[in-house]
Amino acid sequence: MGRILGLHGGFGGFGSEVQKWVCSGSHHELFQRFDEIYLIDDFVDRIPTKVVTRQKILSRTDFIEKKGQHELFFNILIGDSKVRQKIWEFYAKHQVAPATLVAPTAEVNSNLQQVEGGVFCQNSIVTTDAKIGKGCQVNIYSYIAHDCEIGDFVTFAPRASCNGHVVIKKGAYVGTGAVIRNGSRNSPLTIGAGAVVGMGAVVTKDVAPNTTVVGMPAKPLPN
Repeated sequence: MGRILGLHGGFGGFGSEVQKWVCSGSHHELFQRFDEIYLIDDFVDRIPTKVVTRQKILSRTDFIEKKGQHELFFNILIGDSKVRQKIWEFYAKHQVAPATLVAPTAEVNSNLQQVEGGVFCQNSIVTTDAKIGKGCQVNIYSYIAHDCEIGDFVTFAPRASCNGHVVIKKGAYVGTGAVIRNGSRNSPLTIGAGAVVGMGAVVTKDVAPNTTVVGMPAKPLPN
């Protein structure tokens, strides 16, 4: 019986980016190696057969069918948090375990063993005493400072920066180049569940749930 990792991310998308450094064997020493690594695509029938064979692409059904002979693990590399959660529930139903992936150039100083199914890409940084929820994505050059609490299925786009004492609730999205100022121990700055921080925004105060903010300083988009 072998250990097989499925990267559920879509051919040509974020999954393909992560696939390159994971397949090279270059990931954090805390995490176990895998005997085989596949890219899982829900539209595999639209991809040329030669590409499917060369890049080891499977449908999720074909991946699950390997469960009887192998120990399966998954990571979901899709930016939409609602889609990510739905796929997560599918794998949980089939008793497939989440795998956390950390690029060799990432600096993650929090307790990684408590992170479920996260991905920390090249040159991302998570400093001390940060708590990271399940299924989170921390993209290239992103930064999460001390004493932050990051909820389940939160997404950090490339170069997003979050200073200390910030709480980001479930399913929030922090856009490319966005900056979230620090809160304080007694009054953390809070980004509500499902909120979207726009590309390049500078957040200086709390963001309500399911609200999109843009600009510098960040303000809600008008209805």
